[in-house]
Amino acid sequence: MVYHFIKYSLQTALKTSDIKRIHIVGTISPLNADIYSSFITETALNDLGEKASDYEITVSANKYYPERLEESVYLEIQQRISEEDRQKLDKMYAFEPIYRQYYVNTRPSEEEQAELQRIFMLADVIPQALSPDTLIIDITWTTDAYYVH
Repeated sequence: MVYHFIKYSLQTALKTSDIKRIHIVGTISPLNADIYSSFITETALNDLGEKASDYEITVSANKYYPERLEESVYLEIQQRISEEDRQKLDKMYAFEPIYRQYYVNTRPSEEEQAELQRIFMLADVIPQALSPDTLIIDITWTTDAYYVH
């Protein structure tokens, strides 16, 4: 179901827009890491005859901030933001050496979520909502659908 939703969203957008970036908000199910959303997106692009490598594909479990970041991505973000913003991220994220990932170590308040969103938009990890070359596909509905029996 999620695959078909993403594929149809891509098919519709690719016919009418010049898309360079695809951002998936949400996870394919509450049990899956957000990286699986990018795998499904790549598969859908391939099935539509597109090369996934022609697009920048980004994901986040919610619209405010990524819950997990690969170490290399986190360190790259650190280079693009101010010292004050670096300190804020370092306060909110912890490093997991086994997986070489940074993860949110606390549940951010609404104010902190807005601040994280600002930082990640500034660092271009979360796209601006009205960016003309970006397709944002929201699959946050999958969490509710997963728990409805």
